[in-house]
Amino acid sequence: MKEISNDALWLDDAFTPELSACRLVTKEAAYAANLVPLRVEGRKLICLGYAPIDLARVSEFQSKACREISIVCSSAETVHRLLEECFGPQGLLGHEELVESVSATQVSKHLDVTQEDKPRQNQMPMKVFAVTSGKGGVGKSSITVNLAVTLAKRGYKVGVIDCDFGLSNLHVLLGAKTRFNLSDVIMGKVPMSSAFDLLPSGIYLLSGAPGAAEFADLNYEALQKAQAGFSQLESEFDFLFLDTAAGIHDGVLSLLMAADETILVMTPDPASILDAYVTGQALLQKRPDAKVKCIVNQATNETDAKLIFAKFKTFVGLYSSGNAEFIGKVSVDAAANQASRNRQPFVLASPKSQATRDLDAVACRLANIPLPTSVHTGVLERWFGKVKAA
Repeated sequence: MKEISNDALWLDDAFTPELSACRLVTKEAAYAANLVPLRVEGRKLICLGYAPIDLARVSEFQSKACREISIVCSSAETVHRLLEECFGPQGLLGHEELVESVSATQVSKHLDVTQEDKPRQNQMPMKVFAVTSGKGGVGKSSITVNLAVTLAKRGYKVGVIDCDFGLSNLHVLLGAKTRFNLSDVIMGKVPMSSAFDLLPSGIYLLSGAPGAAEFADLNYEALQKAQAGFSQLESEFDFLFLDTAAGIHDGVLSLLMAADETILVMTPDPASILDAYVTGQALLQKRPDAKVKCIVNQATNETDAKLIFAKFKTFVGLYSSGNAEFIGKVSVDAAANQASRNRQPFVLASPKSQATRDLDAVACRLANIPLPTSVHTGVLERWFGKVKAA
């Protein structure tokens, strides 16, 4: 570490911390050392501080940043203001610290950067699915990431965007720490096509901006104006999934109308079915030709799931001639629930579970490829015992 005296040079210029620098250290470390990461120059991290400099705390800060630290000085007021702007108020837990404090299993937050970018499966136009629900708590985000991972396992190049603006959490569900998020694209810091991170699960994720209240009212038109529209990704992916917020506010509906198809997730809970109906009705009133594909999550069996969908389609059909289709159920599965608590896709953590088999069938329907053998032989198994898969 370069020795820094307490009479270090004072600079009065305006400072703009770079996102890549701030992500090298935790909020706790920055506040403890009273240092604001400004920029990275090779192996050196340039920071803003104020005199007197506590060299012992700077040494601790350096070990956590894994960089040589060079400090320029400003006023204490400027440093504290920038700390709050970059990391939030000191008395509040940062979102990463909060997640780690309640996480059932500690998982690596670092991406496998040795993975190579995979080519697209085919040159057909990218298909965009907006995944939504009428109410929260139905497993919409879990369905999104596990469907995406299932298709990636089958060789497709799959992108996922966390479009729950202001309350994004897909990176938490996946146990990932990403380089960029949607706010970086909107603010022009990185092009849309370069903002995705390839995760160890095989999917490409563009996370949202957690806790960014200023983005809560975003809609698709605003994304287009900020060069964050789907057209920017046409040559990048085979499938693109949008994990939207629940409900029918304008921002959500704008995404549903812009997508090629909407995947509507509901559960057997009557409130979930009612809210799904309201969501479907709102979409079909604005776009009568919308394609709505329904998944019944937490289902007890296929028959009950199809009955729930039949009732849903009957009510929606009274108001619109739109195309609503049942594409499958996802069974109640304790292993799948545990995987979610452990911040892992359940299709990877529990590959032989019923929920994983259900989602594999759904993924095949979305990709328009033959269903897994186990789905075709299900009836034979019930009549003649277990049929050995070909």
